[in-house]
Amino acid sequence: MIYPDNRWKHAWDGFILFAVTFAAIEVPLRLVFGYTAKGWIFVADSLLAAIFLVDVVLQFYTVQSEQGRLVVDRSEVRQRYMKSWFVPDFLAALPFDLIFLLAGPIGLPALLAQRISRLVRMVRVLRLFHLAGILRTIQRQSTLHPGLLRMSILAYWILMAAHWVSCGWLAIVGSTGDPLLDYLNALYWCLTTIATVGYGDITPDRTNAVQLIYTMAVMVLGVGVYGYLIGNIATMIANLDVARAHHQEKMEQVTAFMRYRNIPPRLQSRIRNYYNYLWESRRGYDELSVITDLPDSLKADVVIHLNMEILEKVPIFRGSSNEFIRELVVELRPVVYTPGDYVFRRGELGERMYFVSKGRVEILTADDIEIKATLGEGDFFGEMALLFHQPRTASARAAEYCDLYYLDRSTFDRVLRRYPEFKKKVVAFAEQRSSRPHDAVAEGHASDV
Repeated sequence: MIYPDNRWKHAWDGFILFAVTFAAIEVPLRLVFGYTAKGWIFVADSLLAAIFLVDVVLQFYTVQSEQGRLVVDRSEVRQRYMKSWFVPDFLAALPFDLIFLLAGPIGLPALLAQRISRLVRMVRVLRLFHLAGILRTIQRQSTLHPGLLRMSILAYWILMAAHWVSCGWLAIVGSTGDPLLDYLNALYWCLTTIATVGYGDITPDRTNAVQLIYTMAVMVLGVGVYGYLIGNIATMIANLDVARAHHQEKMEQVTAFMRYRNIPPRLQSRIRNYYNYLWESRRGYDELSVITDLPDSLKADVVIHLNMEILEKVPIFRGSSNEFIRELVVELRPVVYTPGDYVFRRGELGERMYFVSKGRVEILTADDIEIKATLGEGDFFGEMALLFHQPRTASARAAEYCDLYYLDRSTFDRVLRRYPEFKKKVVAFAEQRSSRPHDAVAEGHASDV
C-alpha cells in the first residue's frame, strides 16, 4: 500500500497537478476552436491518457485518511474509490483521439464520434476538483510560508477561472480566424470585466441575448471575485510576517508601559535591547508556549531537537541513556540575560542549576569586582548550592547576551534520585572544581557556586 506521506507519492501528485492543469487549459481551447489533435498535441493527449490511467491504478493501492484514521484495508480502499472518483477518473483516462481515429473502421459516424469525444473529454476538467485534495495536502505539509502558499493557490484558481471565462466568451462571439488574437482579446475582455475596469472597447452585442446574459453573469462574478481577492490579499500581506507583527505589537505595549510608569531612559534602553535580542535570536517566539499543546512524546522529540546543541556541548550529558535525556530535556527551561545582568548573587539561596547555550558568563570574586572564571558554551554552573543546600558562594554575571537553560531544585533532586549515574557525574565535577579552584578559568568551569 502507498501511504500519503510517501515522498514518491508527493512527487507523483505534483506530476498529476501539472497534467491536470494542462488538460484544464487545452480541453476548453479545443472545444472552442475545434482543431484536430495532430503532432505534439496528439502525443501529449495520448501521454495524458496514459498518466491518468496509471493514476487510476495507483488509487486502488493508496492509503486513505479519514479524520486522522488511516484506511489501509485494500478492499475498503477499493470500495471507497469505486464509490467516489473512479468513474470520472476512468473516463478522463480514455484516449479520446485514438478512439476518434478508430471510429471510421468500426462504422461509427465521424461527426458523432467527434461530438462524443468532445463531450466526454470535458470529464478531464472535472479532475481539477479532485485536485483540490492534493492542493490541500500540499498546503498542510509544505514548509513554505502559509500566506505565500495560500496566495499562490488563490492565483492558480483565479487564472484558471479567467481562462475558462475567456473560452466561454469565444464560444459565444465566435472566432475571426486568428486563434491567438481571438484568445488574447477574449482574455483581455475577461480581465477588464472581472476586475470591474471595463474600458468599453470590447462589448457584447446589444441585440444578442446570450452575450448580454453572459456578460452580466461575469460582471456579478467579477464583483465577488474582486472583493474576495482584495480582502484575501490584504489579509495575506498582513500575515506574511506574523512574528514581526507580534513583535511590533509587543514593543508598542512595552513602550506605552514604560512611558506611563516613567521608567528611566537607561532602563528603557536595556528593556528594548532585550526584546530586540529575542527577535534577532528566536524571532520573538517563546519556545515553550509554542509547543505547550503538543502531547508529551511529541513535545519531547521537539525539545530534544531544539536542545540537541546544548546536549552535545555539556560533558555530563555525554553517554547518558535515551530515557534520561528525554526526561531531562523536557524539564530544561530557557532564559535570556542581557550584558551586565546578574544570573544570581553571592549569598542568595540556590534554586537553579544553569547550562550555557550561547554567550559568556563571568563568575566573580567575593567582592564582585574581579572575574574568577569565564564560562562559555557547554559549561554549567550553580550545582554546588543545589547539591549541598547552601547559599551561593559567588556571583554570576552575563558578560554578553546569554542564552541559558536551567533546572530548578525540585527537578534537580528528582533527577538525582532516579538516575544515580547522573548524580555521580555531577558530584565528581563538583568535587573536581572544589579541589582545583584556581584552574577555573583554564577549565572553563566555575567552582563554589
